[in-house]
Amino acid sequence: MSKFLSAEARKITRLDLLRVIVLAIVCTLIWCTVYNRWTLTSWQTPITYHSGDIDLPFILAEMKMAEDGHLSLFHYSIVPELGAPLYANWNDYPITEKLLFGVTGWLARIVGLFAAANLAVLAAQVLAAVFFYVACRLLHASWVWAFAGGIVFGMSRFAFAHELHHITVIYYWCAPLCFVVVEWIASGEGIQFRDRKFLFALLVAIFTGLQNVYYTSLFAQFVILAGLLQGWRYGWRRGWSKALPAAAILATTLATGLLMTLNTIIYQWVYGYNKFAIDRSYMWLEVYGLKFVDLVIPPPDHRLPFFAHWGLSHLGEAFLSWGEMPPTGYIGLLGLAALTWLAIVSFRRIMNNSAPPVELWLVLWIFLYGAVGGINGIIGSFGIYLFRATTRYSIFILCIVLMFAVRRLSRVNFQHDYLAYAAALLLVGISLWDTVPPLVTRESIVATARDVAWDRDFTEKIEQRLPPNAMVFQIPVVDFPEGGAIPGGGPYDHFRPYFFSHHLHFSFGTDKGRPPDLWPHALMTLPTDKIIDQLESYGFAALYINRNGLPDQGAEFIKVLKQRGCDEKIENGRGDVFCVLLKPSPKPVLVYDPSALWPSTYSRAVQTEIALHAWTNKQADAYVAMQAAHPEMVTDGLILWFKADAGVTQDANGNVSQWTDQAGNFNVSQSGLAMPVFVAHAVHNEPALHFNGSQWLGSTDMIGTNAGLTMIVVGDTPAPATNQIGLWLGGNVYHACRGLGYFSGQQAFSGFGNDATGGAAPDANVFATQIVTLNPALNDLNFYLKGTANGHSRMKGLQDVQSGITVGRIPAWDGYNWLGDIAEVLVYDHQLSSTELHQINSYLANKYVLMQK
Repeated sequence: MSKFLSAEARKITRLDLLRVIVLAIVCTLIWCTVYNRWTLTSWQTPITYHSGDIDLPFILAEMKMAEDGHLSLFHYSIVPELGAPLYANWNDYPITEKLLFGVTGWLARIVGLFAAANLAVLAAQVLAAVFFYVACRLLHASWVWAFAGGIVFGMSRFAFAHELHHITVIYYWCAPLCFVVVEWIASGEGIQFRDRKFLFALLVAIFTGLQNVYYTSLFAQFVILAGLLQGWRYGWRRGWSKALPAAAILATTLATGLLMTLNTIIYQWVYGYNKFAIDRSYMWLEVYGLKFVDLVIPPPDHRLPFFAHWGLSHLGEAFLSWGEMPPTGYIGLLGLAALTWLAIVSFRRIMNNSAPPVELWLVLWIFLYGAVGGINGIIGSFGIYLFRATTRYSIFILCIVLMFAVRRLSRVNFQHDYLAYAAALLLVGISLWDTVPPLVTRESIVATARDVAWDRDFTEKIEQRLPPNAMVFQIPVVDFPEGGAIPGGGPYDHFRPYFFSHHLHFSFGTDKGRPPDLWPHALMTLPTDKIIDQLESYGFAALYINRNGLPDQGAEFIKVLKQRGCDEKIENGRGDVFCVLLKPSPKPVLVYDPSALWPSTYSRAVQTEIALHAWTNKQADAYVAMQAAHPEMVTDGLILWFKADAGVTQDANGNVSQWTDQAGNFNVSQSGLAMPVFVAHAVHNEPALHFNGSQWLGSTDMIGTNAGLTMIVVGDTPAPATNQIGLWLGGNVYHACRGLGYFSGQQAFSGFGNDATGGAAPDANVFATQIVTLNPALNDLNFYLKGTANGHSRMKGLQDVQSGITVGRIPAWDGYNWLGDIAEVLVYDHQLSSTELHQINSYLANKYVLMQK
């Protein structure tokens, strides 16, 4: 075998440098052929803009943020163009790949956002090929096979499947170098502190720490295993010193990763841990877990019809999802052949009482750790879900087995050099035919460019009609990051206008779980006209609506906006989004005090209540305590709860001067002859308050239920045919109240001049649970009595509730006073579901032994 096919060189020579340049050029040409990137127009078109790539807008937004100069290695990550009316906080979601986004953002200032994104994808695959070659040469492999292996590794199906929407994952170029370092640690004397290999290993550790956390994690595991092997091999007296270089390498890569997330660490230390920023559950450890079958089954778009049919059939039959889609785990025919070769060699060595290759142990460890139900799954059973997509480790398996094959092939003695070249070329051709996806067509690029142009033109039209820094509120309200997907799109589709904007300020994009993220959710519980009122008072100049996110495609908003004179609508060419200009207040109010960080210490549900009702810290604490004390009750959204067995203040004669709200928000009181009387055993040995027709309890508090609500009163009356109100919210302003009672022998709801009735009232002196629910649009009522539906009514014209809470009458209108007992009163800030109603009815029926279904 000639010197050109030997593995004798220990360093990368000048000839190797030339080969590396040629390898980079070859991979670039292959990449450009696959993606059909040969013209300036095609390079200015992103390789994907499809809504099915759900993470793509987030990736582009990170590049845009870096382009605008908002990305810092160590400072807080704040995006002023997002998160209106304040700013977007991106400090709760850790990002280790800041170098990647920083370089791409800098490049975007020169060539544009989409061209920079395309170049970043190309660079990832070229770097993978180049450093595979470098790693193989460091391990003394033949340049021919290292060159061929570099093409196979760089042009893997894994890279083409993840492409731009998972760009951080395709920067796997460090994997071959990680393998080199691990082999150096595990073999012979290992790495010594004074050795040049140690300095090289530290550089690899640093650059690996700058990559995706999955790769940093696996490299750290490999280093630990290799270090432990050295310690075991030399005994613990000498072995611990042999393992110290491995410990230093481990510390370096972990420290680098931690340094990249320093802003998140400091931010959460200062402002409290935000457990809602990243949604994880054990289920995804199985769905996205590593499966051996995913390495074998070809993708449904394979060039060989039999393979394509096989892949499509498997995809339809698999119970667990096929990992990350499109299928990323397939390592190709060459990868499977190399894996089989490794298994055969290992088996033979074991049979001959020889140690199997180090590659076997690394592959086995990947499966032991990352396979579904493996060590990562066991860790996840304790609630640690950080590494949910271990299917990504398939690229490390491909790397390891390819490097094994390259090194073994380098030992083959071909009679003539050209036979080695021909064999390498043949294998590369098979691999490209097998793993490269169908070529991108010109028609596909044109369609993508059209979608991009629609969004660009749409955004430019909005900017032309609005002043600089105008705020745009985006509907539907979607959590960020990893919120619910908009139908027909993804969870990050609201980023689309941000890519093209120069001076607009959008509402979407701040980390969920912090106070600025909560108010939009509370806002959307209001009627449509109230939503617009609030937005204009906050200073929003436009409403951006994604039709796919609303059941009526935005028809209700269009109707209400036209009624208000806001009929200037700007449409997107695709027809999925539109924008309507608002009439912002010249003196807008601030939604949130940015220093109000204490709500983030509560659960998501409680934070929503805080935002909806503008609670104080003390009120939130009382609400949480109430929930903990009553697990049998529905307490989500319970904002008023009077019950006669708690919180009743009475004088020596049993007259009640105050009734304390068990939800911790509002109390009602009375004095003199108008005080009701406490009855210790009113029903089933449970107490109640007795009202004689001229007694009542009240306050001037503002309960603030201006959207859907549920009112509940448990009591009896000797005269159900008379008009009487058990609970009244508001004062005596027409249509600005909510009342529940009986009118002329029927269950009734009153809006003070806007009334509705349900079914028949209960019999005289019979304790009953009466309930009314009102929808968020304030026009649909459902009545319930004794646990059974008791009527349905429609109404219109209700206004915001005025201040005032009264139990036992309508204020300043004595003709509707309650006559009888009231044992319990509850108000929820939303329309209860059938499941919630069933739970509450069961609780009340059991407590008072009421005859109800």
